[in-house]
Amino acid sequence: MDELLDIFDDQMIHTGAALRSQVHQAGWWHQTFHCWLYDDVAGEGMLLLQRRHLGKDTNPGKLDVSCAGHLAAGESPEDGVRELQEELGVAVSPQRLLKIGVARHQFRGNGVIDNEFSHVFVLRCHDVCDLHKFNVATDEVSGLYRISVRDLRGLVEGEVQSTEVAGIRWTDTGWEDDIRIVREADLVHREPSYYRLLWRHFGVL
Repeated sequence: MDELLDIFDDQMIHTGAALRSQVHQAGWWHQTFHCWLYDDVAGEGMLLLQRRHLGKDTNPGKLDVSCAGHLAAGESPEDGVRELQEELGVAVSPQRLLKIGVARHQFRGNGVIDNEFSHVFVLRCHDVCDLHKFNVATDEVSGLYRISVRDLRGLVEGEVQSTEVAGIRWTDTGWEDDIRIVREADLVHREPSYYRLLWRHFGVL
């Protein structure tokens, strides 16, 4: 959908609004909502990764933050909570979200110049342990996987080459359980400053 987005300069000063297609063509800075769902399992933080749909114009098939989406013109970062319901069927009030910071993200490829200010939130969610409870938008998400904070950090920081994750994937016959080996290249690339927000929040710096 070619929605209207607020646009900014590289210092995050609002400069106007433009259609999403124009924003991605010109490379104007805009805002996105990111939310990491997690739970505490045996004393360890466990995160939810989503596998992006193969039809996405940026990073198709890559593993990424639990839920993300563009903020429309006039929306506050907390208004992005609607993305949780749209993508995962999780209905919560904005007050349940904890904002851990804002990070820059830049991507160029497939005819897209994507410059984002990502407002990053976390939300504790017990369904991280039972992925079949999510009501997933299969035109947006093709899989869900659990990964510990420490294992994700190990991949991102280059401390391990790969790790095994359990989850579910969408097939022609519906959802099925899945085990896969994940390498750093399977993740959407994020700047170190983005991940430091997570490491700091979960105490694994």
